[in-house]
This record gives sequence, C-alpha cells and structure tokens, in this order.
Amino acid sequence: NRLISATAPNGVTTKYVYDEAGRIAKMARLDGEELLSSLEIAYNAQGLPAQYRDHKGRVKSAEYNELGKVVKEFLPNETSVEYLYDSIGQLAKVLDQNRHEINFNYNGFGLAAKRTAENQLTSYLHDKNGMLSAVISRFADQKQADRKIGYEYDDCDRLVKADYGKGQVETFQYNSWGKLIASSKVDASTKRSATYAYDYFGRMTEKVETAVENGKESKTVSRYAYNNYGQRIGRVTTADGVTFSEKREYDEFGRLAKIVSGSDIVTYAYNTKNQLVTRTTNGIAVRYSYTKLGQLAAKSIAGMEDAANLKYFYDKDGTISGREVGGVKQSYRYDKIGQLLAVVDPAGKEVEKYVYDPAGNILSKTVAGKTTTYTYDKANQLVSSKNADGKVTKYEYDAAGRMVKEGEKTFAYGWLDKVMQVAENGKTTQSYSYDISGQLATADYGDSKETFLWDGLALLSRNNLKYVNEPAVTGGNPILAGDKMLFDDMLGNTLGVKDGEKFSAIDRDAFGELKPGEKPNLAVNFFTGKPEVDGLGYSFLFRNYRADLGKWQTTDPLGYPDGWNNLAYVNNCVTMKEPGKAKCLSLRVGGALMETGMVVQERHTAPVGDRVGFFADAGHSLRLLPPEFTRGTTRC
Repeated sequence: NRLISATAPNGVTTKYVYDEAGRIAKMARLDGEELLSSLEIAYNAQGLPAQYRDHKGRVKSAEYNELGKVVKEFLPNETSVEYLYDSIGQLAKVLDQNRHEINFNYNGFGLAAKRTAENQLTSYLHDKNGMLSAVISRFADQKQADRKIGYEYDDCDRLVKADYGKGQVETFQYNSWGKLIASSKVDASTKRSATYAYDYFGRMTEKVETAVENGKESKTVSRYAYNNYGQRIGRVTTADGVTFSEKREYDEFGRLAKIVSGSDIVTYAYNTKNQLVTRTTNGIAVRYSYTKLGQLAAKSIAGMEDAANLKYFYDKDGTISGREVGGVKQSYRYDKIGQLLAVVDPAGKEVEKYVYDPAGNILSKTVAGKTTTYTYDKANQLVSSKNADGKVTKYEYDAAGRMVKEGEKTFAYGWLDKVMQVAENGKTTQSYSYDISGQLATADYGDSKETFLWDGLALLSRNNLKYVNEPAVTGGNPILAGDKMLFDDMLGNTLGVKDGEKFSAIDRDAFGELKPGEKPNLAVNFFTGKPEVDGLGYSFLFRNYRADLGKWQTTDPLGYPDGWNNLAYVNNCVTMKEPGKAKCLSLRVGGALMETGMVVQERHTAPVGDRVGFFADAGHSLRLLPPEFTRGTTRC
C-alpha cells in the first residue's frame, strides 16, 4: 500500500522508490519521459538520512552521534556546520560555516542564555511557573544591559504586561475565551490604547485605536465583515475623519472576484485551471499567462505591452533562470546552494555580480561596473563597506545585534527593536513612532513629517496618498497609489508606475537597491510589498531591510529559526511541496523570498483571502502577530 507514483493535473508525475526497509530512497518528478528533478536519500546504520543527492549532483550529508543527533552537516558548496550537545542532549554550541561559535546554556525551564562569537550575551529569565520573565542583552564582559525586556502574566499564563525600559510599557487584557480585548502602549510622549471586538466565530469585527500625543488625541476605527465561509467581505476604516472602505466579492469557488475601494474597482478573471488570467483595475487590464507546469510565464498591462511587460524563464526543476522586463532579458546564475552569483544580460555580460563568504554574507557586490566590498565580524554583522569611489563606512552593533552606528549616523531603539531616532554628528535627523500593532505610524524629518495607516500588514495610506492592496502572502501588495497603477513582479516588487498614458519603469538590483541614476519616489517604491522610508530602508513589521547593504538592520527576533546567519536576507533558495498538500515554502530571486509555515497560494493563481497569521518578513522567520493579523489563519 505504498505510494509509488502520483500524477498532478498538469501531467507531472512524481515517482517514489523505496529501500528494503520501506524507506523512501528516491523521488523523481517527470513530465512524460523527461526528468524535471529528483532526490536520492541514503541512510546510515541508525536508519537516519545520511545523504541527499539531487538531479544536479548536489549533495548534502550529515553525521550523527550515538543519540541520533546531527553533529555535523555538510552543504553542497563544501561548507559545513557543527553541533555540540550537553550531557542531556541539548544543543550547547554551533560552529557556523565560518567556524564561528554560537553558545547556548539551559536551566530547568529551557534556554537560559545564548552568546555570539562577538561576546553578545542574551539571558532569558523565568518566573516560578517557568514563564519567561525577562530578556536581557549585554556584552558578556560588561554589566550594563543594552536591552532589557520584562514580562508579566495573569493566572492563566497570558501575557499582560511587557516593559521595554525607558518608560515604554505595553499592556494586554483578555476575555474569558482568551481573546485579546484591550491593549495599550505608553511612553514619554505618546499614549496609545486599543479595544477589540469579535463575532461568535472569534473573528475580529472591530478595532478602535486611540492615540494621545503631545496633548492631541486621534482615533482610528476599523470594522470588518465576513461571509459564511469566513472570508472577509468588508472593511471600513475611519482615521481622523477620513474614511477608507473596501468591499470584496468572491465567486462560487471562493476565489476573489472583485475589490471595491472607494471609487476604485478591481476585478479578477480565472481560467479553467484556477489560474488568474486577467486583473482589471479601473478598466485597465493586466494579463497573465503560464507555462505548462503552471508557473507564471508573463504578465503585462494591456496596451502597454512593450514597456509594462514581464516574463519569467525556468529551469526544468522550476528554478527561475531569468526574466525579461520591458523587453530586456536578464539571466540568473546561482551557486550550489542557490545563492545568486550573477545577473547576466543577453550579450553574456554580468550586469550584477555577487561574492559570498561561507556563511552567506555578501563580500562584494558589483552593479553597473561599480563594486562595493563588505567585511563582517564573527557574528555575521557588517562592520565596514567600501564603495567604488573608495569611501569606507564603518558599522557598530549593540549586544542585542542591532546596528547602532553607520558612519557618522547613530540609531536609537525602543519597544521591540524599533528604530526611534536617527542622528548624524549628534543632531537628530529623523524620529519615528509606531501604532498599537507595531507598524510605523509617523516619520518626522524635522522640516517635514509623514504619516502611515495600515490594515494589518497592508499599507492603506501614506500622508494623503491612498493605496489599494491586492491580498498576497505578504499581507497585501499595493496595486494602486492614488490614481497611479503599480506594476509589480511575483514578489510584490514595483517594476513601474502607470500614470495616465505614461509608464515610468523602476530599475533596481536583485537585492532591492535602486540602480545608479534612479530617482526614488518613495510613495510608489515597494519591495516585496513593503514601503521604502527615509532613514529606515524598507519597513517591515518586525525589522527593517537595508537594500543598500543586502541585509537586515537588526537580528531576527526569533533567534535562529532558518539558519545560523540571522542577518542575511534569505539567500538560501528553497521551494518545497508535499504530494497533495499546500505549498509551505516559496522561492526567491536574488536571495529574497518570503513565506513559510502556512497555507498560501502563489500570487499568479487565485489571490488568497485573509490567511496570514504567521508571517515571514522576507526572512523565512515565523512571526506571531497581533489579533488583527490573524483572521482566517490556516496553518500547514
């Protein structure tokens, strides 16, 4: 009764071969007689998988101790990671690909401390019930903490208070069902509070947020409606007297069919294979086509096919081998672990080139013939960069792994690793505030100020500019900015803007930095659906991505959920799918894709509704979100 083959609707057959012990020894995907991809698995005497070999000859192997724990893993690029354990089998030390140590200590409640090779020590304290009571980050040879967060709980072990220091305190209240019904955030200048209401099925129906800043009160009210299948059909948000409304309609198969946002109307049409073929926005069509295997082959704005046109090219195994934007084709060259090595033009010239160290840090980046080089410390933190003009910039980090200095710039943090202020030569140049959910609320540049309003992970407005968002695995990708249509790729990166009969292309490198000569219009420049903000880079919910550096500005708040370099911008390419199950890991371009751990639909098929509860902020890191982000969550 073992499965030996399965054929998908697109005709691709997956075949399974077993060894004498009944374990899977080989899996192969075939299109007729043509091999698309394969994976061979060899086992050791303990019955544990000791080696994986794919159709390209890439090998990943592992060594185990007598308890069956991995002590060393060998990667296809001839690097390795070592693991050492304590006397009861808990992970005590990791030697990453650069042979730098990460140490872990434990107590009776679990993890008690972790220490990087740069002596950054984070301690985890627990109360008598084993609940985490404090997280303290300091350098091991210093007593002064760079970050200290305290936690308090009620009798049901629910978090009721988080104290981030410097007068920044967050509180939470729950109903008898464990639902969050009220929260507050207070610091020296602002007091924010929110209440939440739910229907019988536990879906949020109302959120009211009040903010008092410098004696001035503002209020934002959002109300939500759902159909009988749990799909959101309506949202009305009123902020300081301005209303943002959205209605959604679905077809008989539960696919998104229509979005009405104010006077803007977006409709969706599908083919018999459940693939999105046309999205029409205020009468302007964007058309999609697909390969035989269901991959996005092309999309374009009707009537502007020469300029607003995107095509993708794939290897047999589904790896993106190139793309063509506006008639200009680029091919991608990868190393043995899927890191992008080069972007190549039709003449064979490398227009972008990347060199990495064994841990995946970018050592050099060459774009348009100009090279920037980078050096790192033992914790994979960027410590210096040198651009093509010879300018050297040095960087410093605190014990929590947050960048605190960049050249003459300094960064001050608050709440959970939020940038609060940027100063240069001792003078504050930017300051920021955040809403009750942690999203960016204001950016103050001294002579000007920006405001931001969010619907969960989707940006509703920036200053007076309203956005219409298409549901996506990232929480929402803007497709309209006022009366301008945004043309994006499958990651939600803006490729260009249609303004009337004019199309203005946006040219950026594979890691999101605008090419030399590009003049950024931050209001329409999105990377993986997230806005660029002066002083921050691309603003995500939990941390900021610096495209100019190709790295996150702060470490992953979850630690090491997806690798031992928690500052790298996902240059580990992985696409996985179990037979008969929803896709749980997505691909990337230039080391950049986004989603793991949930049921998702690729953006070029039927747009998913509100199924975003655990979110990977372009770093494969699972995030537990506030309640307004978790409507209709379905996990793998």
